[in-house]
Amino acid sequence: MCRRISGAAFVSWMAIPLSCFEYTKGEPKELISSSHGARFFCQECGTPIACILDADKRNINITICSLDKPQDFEPRGDIYVEDMLDWVKS
Repeated sequence: MCRRISGAAFVSWMAIPLSCFEYTKGEPKELISSSHGARFFCQECGTPIACILDADKRNINITICSLDKPQDFEPRGDIYVEDMLDWVKS
C-alpha cells in the first residue's frame, strides 16, 4: 500500500503519539486507503504526510521526508521487509 500511494520503493516513517502532534499550517486531505487505516495528504501538492492505523489509533505515522528538517530524524529499523522489492535488497 505504501509503495502504491507514494510511488516509491519504500517510505520512511516515524511514529509519535497522536496527543503530541499537530499540523502547523492547513489541514490535510484524508484518504481511507484500506479497511485498517487512513492516510493524509497535502491538499495543495499531494505529498503523503501521515497515516493512522486502526490497530494503533494512539500513534500517528509521519512521512519523515515531508518534514521541514528530515535530516533530523534517522530511521531506526525496517518493517514489512518481506514485501521488499528484490532490486532494493541488492
